[in-house]
Amino acid sequence: MRGRFTSWTGIGVFVRARISFEVFAASRRRASWTLRRSGAGRCKTDLSCTLFGVAIARSAYRLLITLFVLGVVVQFYLAGAGVFRAHGPGKAVDSSAFDPHRTLGDVLIILSVLVLLAALAGRNGRWMFAFALVVLMVVALFVAHASSWGGAFHPVIGLLIFGLSGSMAGAAWRAHRAAASGAS
Repeated sequence: MRGRFTSWTGIGVFVRARISFEVFAASRRRASWTLRRSGAGRCKTDLSCTLFGVAIARSAYRLLITLFVLGVVVQFYLAGAGVFRAHGPGKAVDSSAFDPHRTLGDVLIILSVLVLLAALAGRNGRWMFAFALVVLMVVALFVAHASSWGGAFHPVIGLLIFGLSGSMAGAAWRAHRAAASGAS
């Protein structure tokens, strides 16, 4: 008789443990569903985000992309200055007149990677445009050293970079103004 009772007690403990686990799991699923449904953990605007680091990343993104656009404008100026200063029998691209243009181009590639990192840290969906910006910068670097036909696409890619970065900066500043006006 005692063996039977022990086995029934063991089954009872197992059943109670199983029921407790199912109730716990159901409450976890319900809590998880409630969090997903309410949008907790997502940042819709700068001011509704409770994470301080995300707000800093968004501010850094906004300032970095603005600095990048200004750098692209200076880059066009330096390219024009290099074209009109290049003299001699060699290729103009090999001339030291383009050294400032090359140097700023290298700085802008690094800056575009920083923009991408800030966009990823900002968690606002702008990382896709920042990634496209990095890709365009790398393509522009390789096209600049291509043949004369390939090199002709370098200023065209520069215009694409200017347009993309300008629209990214405009969107970042519009979102900032909208969040600031919504908070007041």
